[in-house]
Amino acid sequence: MSEPDCKKVRMPNFSEAEITALVDGYEDHKRAIEAKSSGPHGSLAKQRAWAIITASLFAVSGVRRSVNEVKKKWTDYKSA
Repeated sequence: MSEPDCKKVRMPNFSEAEITALVDGYEDHKRAIEAKSSGPHGSLAKQRAWAIITASLFAVSGVRRSVNEVKKKWTDYKSA
């Protein structure tokens, strides 16, 4: 009575087009993302900006990624 193989499916790597869209989207929304405002409007603007960037990456590649995955890619990319 063996259990079926439950392999985790990996997401594909970010393509060059996705990275370009990420950099362009960040530059377009840099003011909202890097704002020092700590109120509810500031965090909402940041969430909206990242959601827009994530949607633009989906439009480029067709790969659904979460906002957290896109944010992590950005932090990894800018530190490299």
